Amino acid sequence: MQIARYENSFQFFSCQVCKNPAHGKHFGAITCRACAAFFRRSGTISKSVYRCDQNNNCEILKNGRFACKKCKLRKCLKTVEHLSGRPLFVIYMDPKPLLPNEKSFINIQYLIDEGIKIMDLGSEKPFSAENRLKKLAIGLRIVRDGAKNREVGKLTKIGKAEAIGIWERDFLAAVKWLSYFSEFEQLPRSMKITLLKSIWHVWTRLEKLALTAESRKKEKCRRNEIMLDKNSFYDQKDFEVDISWCTKYPKEKLKLKTSEEGV
Repeated sequence: MQIARYENSFQFFSCQVCKNPAHGKHFGAITCRACAAFFRRSGTISKSVYRCDQNNNCEILKNGRFACKKCKLRKCLKTVEHLSGRPLFVIYMDPKPLLPNEKSFINIQYLIDEGIKIMDLGSEKPFSAENRLKKLAIGLRIVRDGAKNREVGKLTKIGKAEAIGIWERDFLAAVKWLSYFSEFEQLPRSMKITLLKSIWHVWTRLEKLALTAESRKKEKCRRNEIMLDKNSFYDQKDFEVDISWCTKYPKEKLKLKTSEEGV
């Protein structure tokens, strides 16, 4: 009786993977039994790497079925990623429990401390503007110009050192930009930190897209190239991601191929 009442509570919902009638909440998503069972087998247990004959672009059939397992698993993973607010790079760690001496810990307290220092001191170059939007736009330009000028270089591989370097640069850039947001400056420190943790990654991704669009307009980078900052870029067709330092899953399992997911 309890199971029936539970399933009836989802009778007006559709599966977030295949759009068929949902039966309950599984792995944080509202899904049907079939998709939940598929993800349990393929997404959490199976070590198989599926292939797609349609260049990872299969359409969902009218009955909610998928033409291939790879595209179905991709949709499941995207759903989990969207609902959790975390990229798959974070959701999936090692496929089996690690021994204490096998775990890697990255201490980023110094980064948090530096961010707090910037927030407490306020914007580097205080100024007034006609409105909030213009002030943020000018602040963004100041943050960009504050980066050391050097010859634009091409990044061909990213590993542990490069990833941490990018996180540090992006995190501090987001803090500096937010320091030009008057309403943000008026918030308590604890709330500032909470907001910063929630938005810095999204902000830096949008900033990379904006830099890329601007650079392509000025013909400073080509179609397949993505700007990481004003001094560096990577080519989506000639780029290697080394994730061996943080997971034992292969890149195919994590869907981290740069041609599909990006950096």
